[in-house]
Amino acid sequence: MAVKGQNCALPSSPHEKYPGKRGSNQRAPLAYLKTTGSSLIEHSPLANGMTRQKDVMEDPSIRIRHVTSHEGRLSKIRERTCLTLTVDLKPSLTYHNKCSFFRGESKEDSVAAMETVEEGINLPTIAPNRMDSLELVEEDAEDRISALPDGLIHEILSCLPSTKCAIRTGTLSKRWNHLWTLVPTLIFEDADGNHDFISFVDNALTQCRQSKLKKFVLYTAYDIRFESQFSNWIDYAINCNVEELNLTLWNTDLKAEFLLDQSFFARSSFTDLTLEGCIFDPIGAINWKNLRTLCITFGKLDEDLIKNILHGSPQLETFELNYCYGYRRLDIASKSVKNLVFSGYMVPYDKFEADIIEINAPSILSLTIQDELLLLKLLLLSVSSLVEANIDYRNSDTTPEEAKEEMLKGFILNLRHLKELKIGGFCSEVVSRLEAKGFIFPSNVKFASS
Repeated sequence: MAVKGQNCALPSSPHEKYPGKRGSNQRAPLAYLKTTGSSLIEHSPLANGMTRQKDVMEDPSIRIRHVTSHEGRLSKIRERTCLTLTVDLKPSLTYHNKCSFFRGESKEDSVAAMETVEEGINLPTIAPNRMDSLELVEEDAEDRISALPDGLIHEILSCLPSTKCAIRTGTLSKRWNHLWTLVPTLIFEDADGNHDFISFVDNALTQCRQSKLKKFVLYTAYDIRFESQFSNWIDYAINCNVEELNLTLWNTDLKAEFLLDQSFFARSSFTDLTLEGCIFDPIGAINWKNLRTLCITFGKLDEDLIKNILHGSPQLETFELNYCYGYRRLDIASKSVKNLVFSGYMVPYDKFEADIIEINAPSILSLTIQDELLLLKLLLLSVSSLVEANIDYRNSDTTPEEAKEEMLKGFILNLRHLKELKIGGFCSEVVSRLEAKGFIFPSNVKFASS
């Protein structure tokens, strides 16, 4: 193996001072390196005096461009496959669940990088100040990726942005070809309405062999022509006792179209639910006894349905309603719910703002009111246990100015017992008009910085 230094000198011993910064007593990021066959092993001292050892697995015929040591991390960036593997190791030498492939500044950048490399385009430039690196040229390495334990590979694949990315990692090693079928996280996203998305998900789930799912995400536009396929996908996740379920089924009309099956409301495995574009019509009691977080978007809910949801979710801690409608009173009688997010309100195809919503939530500790409220009034009846509140909403342009001012004044006066009330930038115009009219804001009000 030929080793060529880049941006840092190779220390001769674990105790040699790191020369990367002038006058620095910092130890070298790579305490020492030694090679055994085609495996590059890093040893670095831990706080408790233990030694950490990490094998950098190589793939034949692929040259390594950078091997980088961060504090507690080892990253490697490969040509052509754009593989960035980050593994955090605990002192016990077990792998920590913070791994990622195709890592970039954002998920979009990462996927874009992966796709461009597949097309033969060069990798993005890595800023010198972001890493101390060694450029290695692997001349005749064996396939060491295959030596990784299944558990670690599953953890790595679970951290990828989508199941499609996980499937693509099969090109790294023959042994990886089918490991994705056992990963406890499935993420299917289609933001562009691709025609092959339906067949892709069908084929992927046909190959999956999980008996238990930690997380299942379905993000796509809903098309009623494929209702049976959507139902089958969700049934698969439910039958695997999925814990975190995210169904984001959007449409241009901003209303719910997908009818949830009755069995959906009797699944006690749920711990986190995010539901957009789904129709709620349960027959009988709801049984979500382990649910802790519930977010509903564009849902039509009445008071009885909300009561049924809360009664069937005895451990619910966070309840978020995004542009839901159909109710006049939001009565949070549950003592387990501590965080309430009221994010937007509008009725589809209704241009009038005659609705008056009342919130009665005596046990919540945190309240957020945000986004566009197509309401005449939003009244806080009882929030006596409230500790913190964040108000950052905007009214429709057609809402009378007096109504806008009265709504904000009502929030401020009802929440003056809080230690701190945060008011965001969407309320700035109304705040300015109140100030001009001589309204005195309580000392607990904190305005968002401009």
